[in-house]
Amino acid sequence: MPSLIGIAASTKDGVIGMNGAIPWHYKEDLAFFKFMTTGHTVIMGGKTYRNIGKSLPNRENVIISQCGVETKENNVEIVNIGDRFPIKVIEKYLFKNEDIYVIGGGKIYEMFFDHIDRWIITYVDDQIELKSMDFVTRLDVDTICKTFKKLAEIKLSDKCKVVKYDRIFR
Repeated sequence: MPSLIGIAASTKDGVIGMNGAIPWHYKEDLAFFKFMTTGHTVIMGGKTYRNIGKSLPNRENVIISQCGVETKENNVEIVNIGDRFPIKVIEKYLFKNEDIYVIGGGKIYEMFFDHIDRWIITYVDDQIELKSMDFVTRLDVDTICKTFKKLAEIKLSDKCKVVKYDRIFR
């Protein structure tokens, strides 16, 4: 049975992005993300796609956008969400019998939260210094900890660890 998996990197207080970018860079986390998602379908929002600047190689990329995204890449499907129910957007991918990764950003995590079966979160040991003009994207780590049970914890480095969670109830 395929799973819908949320995968993210976050500070302990839930910061996943600042001013449209990830405010840290850890090669161990990037390598882990690549290892987990390669060969699978990844779902991301239009802003995340634009911030990355290209599709992720060796993955089927589904870009969900309200304002449209243009690309000529072959491994990308653009979906205009409109008023469609989130799970309908990815229905055809669920029949492939493989895990699907929801990779962000914040609005996409919110959109699919009730349908995600498992979370894989890399917690980075960074304190993000915020200024009044900074736009911060957060992941609701408290709700994840209440509705998912911790399965495993893996230390990637002195600065980051991965925690895997499974949904407790629907």
